[in-house]
Amino acid sequence: MEWSDIVKRYGKFDKSKVRRPEFDAEAFIFARVAETKDLELLIQNLSNVRFNIASYTNMSWLLEKLVKYDNVQLSICHESNFR
Repeated sequence: MEWSDIVKRYGKFDKSKVRRPEFDAEAFIFARVAETKDLELLIQNLSNVRFNIASYTNMSWLLEKLVKYDNVQLSICHESNFR
């Protein structure tokens, strides 16, 4: 099926019902290294908490794979953003 067919078939939906997920709390984690002990376990068990994970450098696959969870958001903070 091509994209145009998919849009024609499934493209009609009530946009007012599309919302960003709501969370009970937020956590900010600044990752200096890729290996963060038990972080994935924490993310899995605290699905009501949004985890904002940031890094000064490009993220490794160990962190990038965490975006599969709805409560994870990754950000790269380059030094140039703070000048």
